[in-house]
Amino acid sequence: MKNSFKQEAPLRFHRWSRKGFAIFSSLRKVVTIATLSIATTIISQPCKAQHKPDTSAISRILETDSVVITAQRSPVVASKLTRPVQVITSADIERAPAQTLDGLLEQIPGVDVRTRGGYGIQSDVSVRGGTFDQTLVLLNGIPMSDPQTGHHAMNLPVDADAIEKVEVLTGPAARVFGANAYNGVINAITKSGCSDGVILRIEGGQNGLYQTNGTATFNARSTENLISVAKSGSDGYIPNTDFQSAKVFIQNKINLNILDIESQAGWSLRDFGANAFYSPRFPNQFEHTQTFNASIKASTKGKVKLSPSFYWRRNYDRFELFRSDAPEWYTSHNYHRSEVRGASLNTFLAWSGGKTSLGAEYRLESIVSNILGTPLSIPEPVNGEDGIFYKNGDQRELFSVFAEHTLYLRRLTINAGFLGIAVPSKDIGFKIYPGIEAGYEISNRLHLSLAYNQTLRLPTFTDLYYTSPTNIANPLLKPEEAHVWEGGLRFKYHFFNIIGNTFYRAGRNMIDWVQVDGEEKWRSMNLTEVDLYGTEIQIKYQQPATTTKGLIQGQISWQYTQSEKESTGYLSKYALDNLKHKVDIVTHWLLPAGFTLNIRASYQVRDGSYLKWPDNTPTAYKPQWVTDARLAWSRGKLSVYADATNLFNADYTDHANLPQPGRWLKAGIVYRSDN
Repeated sequence: MKNSFKQEAPLRFHRWSRKGFAIFSSLRKVVTIATLSIATTIISQPCKAQHKPDTSAISRILETDSVVITAQRSPVVASKLTRPVQVITSADIERAPAQTLDGLLEQIPGVDVRTRGGYGIQSDVSVRGGTFDQTLVLLNGIPMSDPQTGHHAMNLPVDADAIEKVEVLTGPAARVFGANAYNGVINAITKSGCSDGVILRIEGGQNGLYQTNGTATFNARSTENLISVAKSGSDGYIPNTDFQSAKVFIQNKINLNILDIESQAGWSLRDFGANAFYSPRFPNQFEHTQTFNASIKASTKGKVKLSPSFYWRRNYDRFELFRSDAPEWYTSHNYHRSEVRGASLNTFLAWSGGKTSLGAEYRLESIVSNILGTPLSIPEPVNGEDGIFYKNGDQRELFSVFAEHTLYLRRLTINAGFLGIAVPSKDIGFKIYPGIEAGYEISNRLHLSLAYNQTLRLPTFTDLYYTSPTNIANPLLKPEEAHVWEGGLRFKYHFFNIIGNTFYRAGRNMIDWVQVDGEEKWRSMNLTEVDLYGTEIQIKYQQPATTTKGLIQGQISWQYTQSEKESTGYLSKYALDNLKHKVDIVTHWLLPAGFTLNIRASYQVRDGSYLKWPDNTPTAYKPQWVTDARLAWSRGKLSVYADATNLFNADYTDHANLPQPGRWLKAGIVYRSDN
């Protein structure tokens, strides 16, 4: 059954895919777009039917025109999308060899995942040659990024089994999502509670690895509920890489006649040996983080849709340069407590002239610490630590306004808007960051898009204040800004979907930690300019849903990124250290007797260099091939699987002087009552 789309106002969908989980298929009536949710997800998806869908076909449905995309502030069908958006579906999550969010993101074109601890205990995610501080992380549309440092951005309270899909917008998104969405957005969407179901998992493997988690979704009158609990740990793959992790997450949705209300709350704990994380001179480092978050948002169902939200996040971080046997000169660990409080209001209207949305946001970011910030008038005691006080701190208020309008002219879609932002406490006056995008359907198979956006990122409190025996911070850092031009093509032909994107980013006042020739200390500074350009090409192959054996899905992608700024006279720690080439290959096979095989391989060539310990010799990163595989078998509600990450035992590093795990074998069993 084909989809049709009528462009007169109000915009309406008249027919839907025959699949039971297609958007609003159960309503059996015309649906007005003005009743859809705004700007809380990059790709909007409804409550699933009461049975579990054919997960092998979900990715194909996501490519159809009946999917509503909100990579801009107002919804748009997939055929009208003017920005590159990648989706990791529940089917992708279920069969992936990686059961951590950073592992799932590895295969997305344009995304660079650099891990320190094993099993995703600490990972930095960057997009299109940017730094880890330039990527905004969302949980169900709520910002989760940490103002202390981007190293904590992936401290999410949910396990992979609780995630329905992950949506990745590559490219600048400050105009839509605010100041921290400098170079990309990652939005993790949890499972719907509109049907009852339970997922239980037990996993074990080499290096003392264990994982246990449970996820439950259930209905209760007009509410949808989700509860997720997870616990994992390992002895480590080399000395001082052990870890313990725990997560709890609760979500509730209330469906009323005039509005929907959604609340969520989570807690995560991570204790891990941080072998040479920040200095190879002291390999016996250790870190403890504990993160709390809560939010509530509502969405009205009238012609003019109002969507207010309130959110809160607090992160505790204790970093120990010496886990044990500290020398006499070492007097205290580093203690930090960062906090974010925010409120936003969005409005949306579909009318005869297109779709218009307006919004405003207030965000308060703060930190107290024994090393970051300026001296506090009254020091605060650190909970659970006798005689230890937060002696320093800082805070800043962000005031933002948003506006956007989308216009449809037959095959042409034009979307334009701006972000206006001010940070009075940091003497940053009101400034506007505009953007405009256009998409043109050349034919039913071929789509062209062009975009221009301005974007920004504020310095973290670490950028501003982290001074130590090896670091000198600059409290006068300016926000980094960029002008970004993008172009893209999408082409569909039978079983193939081909996507190509190119971009040019002119960055100004880029924030980086650099080491000047002749000095031993790293300094935070604004680089005058760093220009990047790149290309991403992806080819997807998908067999029909009736295929019962052999290769049913394949994907190959290549990304190329080049910097036009050379590090003459200094060594860059982040801004010039990015992937130059990345090739990803993913295949999914149906084998006899109910077995499936998923193979993922990645080839990476990284620009930049590091000082190799102990003689501080400038050393380039080696190119690397890393292959992961999963062999699984299912019968009814039970599935068993065996994973091999780094199957061929490649020797490589993501960060300076820190070797990554070699071959790691794991096995597990999963019970799913929602089959």
